[in-house]
Amino acid sequence: MMASVIKAVLAELKQDPFTAIWTAVELQQATRADDWQELLNAYARCVRITRNLAQSYSLRPNAFNLEAEKRLLAAYEAANAEVNGTLPTFINALRQTTPAINHFFDKVLVMDDDIPTRENRLALLQHIANLTEGIADLSELEGF
Repeated sequence: MMASVIKAVLAELKQDPFTAIWTAVELQQATRADDWQELLNAYARCVRITRNLAQSYSLRPNAFNLEAEKRLLAAYEAANAEVNGTLPTFINALRQTTPAINHFFDKVLVMDDDIPTRENRLALLQHIANLTEGIADLSELEGF
């Protein structure tokens, strides 16, 4: 098992060794999937742009106007409803969300000059980045 997988899981589950073991096995398996790098890259884009922010922004779903924003919001809401604190549910949700993440970054300038627009976009990305809380810190993985 890769050391980075163990570090990623222990970053979130060091207080629960039993769950950590199973999650590490599941994560190791996930990293072998043909689409793993694409999934990790999409998720990493959300994390990288938000991880150094000093504050968490409030998500205002009704303020989104662009199709790409609405599409990503819908994908996030579906993912959030599916993820139940286990790695398999997160991976499945990420698989469903990745096309919307990539479309969003292709079509939307996150760091818009309009501050409320920028903060709402960042809020959505923060919410996506937080889907792994209590599961694993994927930023510990090779290729992140």
